[in-house]
Amino acid sequence: MPKLAELAYHMVYVLSTNSQTYGPTLRYLRMHDFFYRQCQHLPFQSQLSEDSLLMHQSWLLKSVVVELRVTSVNRQRSHAQRMMNLLLSESPDTQSKFAQMDGGFDPDYVTFGDDYSGASHLRSANPAFVDGQVCRKLSSILSSVDFSFGYPGALELEVFSKAAVELLMENCEQRNEQGLALCNVKLLHRILLRECSGMTGAQSAIIARDIQQICSNAVERNAYKETIYRRRQAFDAWRQTIEILLTACPLDLLDGERRQKLLFELLQDLLDKVSKSDAVSELTSPVAGVILTLMAHLTQCFVTPQSAYDQLTDHAQYVSMLDGQNALPGSHDISTILGEVVTGSRTQYASSFQVVLRGLLDHVMRSSSSAQRVRAYLYGALLYYLEIARKPKPLEISASASVERSVASRLANRESEYERLAKENADTLNSYGQNLMDIICRDACDGHDVGRMLALACLDVILTDDYRQAWLNHLSSKGYLQHIIEMFLKDDAQLQALLLPQPEPLRALYIFQSKICMLTKTAATLHGARILLECGVMSRLVECSVFDLRPEPDRAMEGFIPSVLTRYRQQILFPVLRLCLSLLTSFGSGNQFAASQVLKFIVAHADVFMSILRDRHSVLTLESLQELQLTTAVVCRAAVDDGVEEFLLSDAVHTESLGTIRRLQRQMFALLPKYCPSEKQPKRTPEQAAGGLGLDARSEEERADLAVQMQIITEEILANVITLCRTLIAKPGAKSKEAQILFEPSLAEGMARNLRGFEDLTGNLGNNSSRPLNLGVIVYLLSASAHLFMTTLESHKQLYHKYLNVADMSTEVLKEFYVGEKRISDKMSMQQRNQMVSQRLGFILHFKSKELQLLSYVIENCMLILWHHLEFFLVSCKPLDAKTSLLRRYATNQMRKLNDASMQEAAFDAMETGGVDSCVGGLSQDQLMQLKREAVACINETLLKRLEEMEKCYTSGRTRFGFVTAMVRRLRRLLRLHTL
Repeated sequence: MPKLAELAYHMVYVLSTNSQTYGPTLRYLRMHDFFYRQCQHLPFQSQLSEDSLLMHQSWLLKSVVVELRVTSVNRQRSHAQRMMNLLLSESPDTQSKFAQMDGGFDPDYVTFGDDYSGASHLRSANPAFVDGQVCRKLSSILSSVDFSFGYPGALELEVFSKAAVELLMENCEQRNEQGLALCNVKLLHRILLRECSGMTGAQSAIIARDIQQICSNAVERNAYKETIYRRRQAFDAWRQTIEILLTACPLDLLDGERRQKLLFELLQDLLDKVSKSDAVSELTSPVAGVILTLMAHLTQCFVTPQSAYDQLTDHAQYVSMLDGQNALPGSHDISTILGEVVTGSRTQYASSFQVVLRGLLDHVMRSSSSAQRVRAYLYGALLYYLEIARKPKPLEISASASVERSVASRLANRESEYERLAKENADTLNSYGQNLMDIICRDACDGHDVGRMLALACLDVILTDDYRQAWLNHLSSKGYLQHIIEMFLKDDAQLQALLLPQPEPLRALYIFQSKICMLTKTAATLHGARILLECGVMSRLVECSVFDLRPEPDRAMEGFIPSVLTRYRQQILFPVLRLCLSLLTSFGSGNQFAASQVLKFIVAHADVFMSILRDRHSVLTLESLQELQLTTAVVCRAAVDDGVEEFLLSDAVHTESLGTIRRLQRQMFALLPKYCPSEKQPKRTPEQAAGGLGLDARSEEERADLAVQMQIITEEILANVITLCRTLIAKPGAKSKEAQILFEPSLAEGMARNLRGFEDLTGNLGNNSSRPLNLGVIVYLLSASAHLFMTTLESHKQLYHKYLNVADMSTEVLKEFYVGEKRISDKMSMQQRNQMVSQRLGFILHFKSKELQLLSYVIENCMLILWHHLEFFLVSCKPLDAKTSLLRRYATNQMRKLNDASMQEAAFDAMETGGVDSCVGGLSQDQLMQLKREAVACINETLLKRLEEMEKCYTSGRTRFGFVTAMVRRLRRLLRLHTL
């Protein structure tokens, strides 16, 4: 009877999964409420062995999975909801009515007896009890699968060789219809008898006992394999049920706190089962994948989307309008977000979080190093768990820092659940001591490729939350950090091979990227940055040759495998440049040792940096702009300190380093005219930006977003160049009578309407970057930036007003904000339309706010540079009869000093054409008079009043309040006293 029932359940499953029979079969079974009545008896229990019914249970659950999937896809909500309630409820109502195909209820079917269900030989397990407590049906089904089972004992033979017998048993294995390799005991017995047919006397009795023991052991091994197979099939059916419930069924049927509670219970049940000492590895291995899935869904329940978080933290008056909208992947209600952010669901489940984390770490420590797939799943689950403690960084959408924050923002920003959970996680991780640290660190150094990347990612996150720095000290003291850094030379050869058009598998590329990202997070603290430099991280990067193999740009469309240039940029160059920025930021601008280490890397690969700074792309793309932005950021922060220059010049190997630095600085100055904003026309249209990336097929919305991102990066490049200029003219230790002069005393460009059409300037940009720019470039940049700032500020005010009043917009106005694939349709509810538009407006406002910050930064620094040069030219310089170049005079005056320092001729030539050092020369009378006339014409009251209006509208309430006014006052004084 049990075997016949198993075959019947199997037949139902086969009919339910066949593409031609599943429709009629499921419809017929649904009409007779087959699945619901059968599931009422789960888990099956019998007076016989429980393992004998596991296959019944497995085929039934797999059929239920198909039923849930089909009813969900066909929007048969009542059927899916009823089955979900049965599987998830602790006390399901066995007498409830059931739905027909049309959604109605037929009370006649309720009178059917248990005989119809075909389970009369089973004892009902409803309600289910586990350890004396009522639990969910899903939990009781999982409890019916026992993970512990004793493996047959070892053979103890007197005559036969154990190795020979093991080989013979392996040769006698045959696969059955389920694919199990079982030993043919009859064949094994015949072979043994044939081998011992000539034995007689007392030895024959010993041989007979050995044969009996061998055959019994073979039978036990077959039973072990069959039992393990049945239990794995039962667990796999339970896994499929869980995955369908979480992914395919309507999310609103399992949302909010109910979903969180279910996930916590299932995770704790699974981790408890695998924590038993007698658990079999064949059964615990598949659990890791389920833990990863459950942890991913748990993270979705707690991680607030950026848009929803910003709505809560920026204006509370908007929250009431969004009530009841879909916002979270696992919780489609904004009230759930409010509960998480304001009341603190992480605090509510604090103990459950730590129970799950401890179970996860225990599983990591028990897993074998050879089970790399299991380790990879567990590291992925650990990453998902640690992500729950990450506090989303709110997007700044207001135009002024003085905008009052709402009550929800104040509650969200206080040191609350995010920080507490991160601290508790760190304490739990540290409580496992060095054993856990060694396991993760060893996997990060020499584990499987996927496991290494995940282990490195885990270290990345753990180092962020480790406020005691125990993990960082362990990485350093045990040599793991040194090992990772020393392996760069080995990685160098592999990375060079990956820059071929048809590379080997790209695993080495992504492992290198993971290493650099982990080191970047380590360098985020001063202690970590100091350890990295002590380990020689920059010295190893200097020795790597892969950075010098920068490919030429290729306009060909990319396929699945990234192009050579994309691989070089995204996985090799960009991570290393971010590492350099992290080191410089942690040490600060005054640390000569850190700057010199980064500068050695720049000088060693100067050709690459020069190639990037030349910026000879025919069409600018997002990736090329990102490359230029990171390069200018590193150069402007590393190559500006006098102490660093002296450090390099004191080394005989780097006698030409100062000349290289000067060339890099001049090349950065040459970027100013190219990236100056234009008042007449935009730099790039969305179509040009998308076409440059080969993305003409993208939607209009994506093209617009791409153009906005490129605009922001362009302004960041401009800010980096201006930062370099500002830093050079403000070097510490300079004498008051000396000045650092970077620009020629001419303001002709300041009167141009479009700098790109200025013939005298653009004719020399590409061929002769050694020629200093005129000061008029700064005036033009100041005027154009001020004009663009006011335009952007006005646009920001209008969008912000619409952002606060989305509920009052008409449908036609709402449609203007979404075009392309994501356009607003008439089938959407008003709440969905409002949410889409608010998210879109929040995205635009964030970039507008960032653009205002960058323009304000550029304007303030341009004013400082302009005032510094004008004061020097108009006040400090004395008119000369000869029209001698300032830079030539300075190079001549400095010749003796360079000869005294035993500088080589090459270094002197670099200084001679440099144009970035202090100058104490003068102007001719004609030059001075021309400068005064141009200053009066360019720096007029219109420009100065616009700057004052900018500060009044934007910078009031900021820490730099009054700076623009002070600079305007000084410029007016210069113009009034020294130009008339």
